[in-house]
Amino acid sequence: MLATNQPAAGEKGGPAPLLASLQVPDFMRLQGDELNTTLNVLRDPLVSHLYLLLLVQMRYTDGEFIGSYARLIDLCTPPRPERGLRRAGPTYKQVRRALADLEAVKLVYRAETNAAQGQLRLFLAPRKNVQKPKIVLVRPKK
Repeated sequence: MLATNQPAAGEKGGPAPLLASLQVPDFMRLQGDELNTTLNVLRDPLVSHLYLLLLVQMRYTDGEFIGSYARLIDLCTPPRPERGLRRAGPTYKQVRRALADLEAVKLVYRAETNAAQGQLRLFLAPRKNVQKPKIVLVRPKK
């Protein structure tokens, strides 16, 4: 019996993405080259938003992000207003294109095992500072 792959959530023909929530850190460091690349070189609001979402959700020690397109689509979609319809968010194709743009400028690297594991696994520059060894000065004896 062959297993068939269903379209991913948020993709055309796939199930609707589930609502996602986000826990943001108290602070986050952005380098000048990251800001220049996203805001000046690419100049795409979806790319900037997506990059910030990836930074917030990645593991700070090694820069690994494990998630799904459906989660990213939902986090890029404005919340439902008290009255009226929810505004449309980006499509699956638009998010894939934005990730491809981030890969092209080398801000994001895709893991080679994504398709085999059914995950969206990306790598970004780690944020955690590496502890430098403490230098102890020893005074020579007189």
